[in-house]
Amino acid sequence: MGRIILLTLFFITNIVGCSCPDTPDYFDINGLELTVYKYDQQTDKYTAVENDLWLTMDKFYLKLNFNFHYYGSLRQFTNPYAAYALTCEDRGHRGTDEKIESLHIVTLTDFDTQHLQGDTLDNLFSVSHYGTGQKMPLSQLVADTSRIYYRDIILYMEQKPGQNPIQFQIDMQLNTGEKYSVTSRNMMIR
Repeated sequence: MGRIILLTLFFITNIVGCSCPDTPDYFDINGLELTVYKYDQQTDKYTAVENDLWLTMDKFYLKLNFNFHYYGSLRQFTNPYAAYALTCEDRGHRGTDEKIESLHIVTLTDFDTQHLQGDTLDNLFSVSHYGTGQKMPLSQLVADTSRIYYRDIILYMEQKPGQNPIQFQIDMQLNTGEKYSVTSRNMMIR
């Protein structure tokens, strides 16, 4: 009877083990992508916009995605037969040692009479990220970033443009000196 209990415990710990696969702890930012999301009334969700240039002011947002690769120490299996545990860490869970030194939104078209081509629109956008989900001024996000744990930033336009179409460029510099830039597509905001 003791052997049966011992074998049962052995198999249970191997099936429900606490071992995790090799998991890189960190990620390194190496680029930017920008996606437009628009509210879809039929699904009651935000979906990525591919072709539609017309957007309603309060029913869209922009998602600035970091391109990255993972690196860091790797955990080893404690038991090669064990299934993955439910508490395993996500890849890159410790974030990156990089810090956002600056993040600017520059209009490539005349936005309105006060914001002409080449001007920054930083004060016309609020941002949030997965870590908090709360909106904040763009400058606060940059000031508060001691280490980046999130892999994207959500941008909300807070003022309707005076002209259409609009287009802008997002410029980001990291404390490592790396500089990245991404350009939006032309958008028509009603």
